[in-house]
Amino acid sequence: MVEVWTRRIIWTLWFIFILIPCVLIGIGLCLKGDDEPEPFRSEVFAEVLNLPEVVRYSQQIRDNSKGKARMVAYLEGQAGPGVWDVYVGENHPSHTVRWATFRVDSASGSIAVSEPNGEFISREEWLRRRSESPSDF
Repeated sequence: MVEVWTRRIIWTLWFIFILIPCVLIGIGLCLKGDDEPEPFRSEVFAEVLNLPEVVRYSQQIRDNSKGKARMVAYLEGQAGPGVWDVYVGENHPSHTVRWATFRVDSASGSIAVSEPNGEFISREEWLRRRSESPSDF
């Protein structure tokens, strides 16, 4: 009889002092979440995918590859608070090629684009440079 009560006391103490605090800490971490809510990330992604040059690039890939390659895009991550990088490239059966990385700043609404050297320039400057050598899209 003493053994049963001892087990019950141990399980009760374990429940009170170990399990409940762990659950509460886990709930707190879940409620804290990321810096940006999921809908914002979706909006950033959609904003980049709907840029005229990205739509044109996607169509060009389909046409040039006769459907064998397709455009691929994904959120690479946060470059800073409220600043997201979106990878855009083409996916072939044997490899993937980066076309550009778009950096979207939620505070200013600005979009920058990566240069081959990794530096970011404004989208307007990037488009101007592309118009001078249009073979890339």
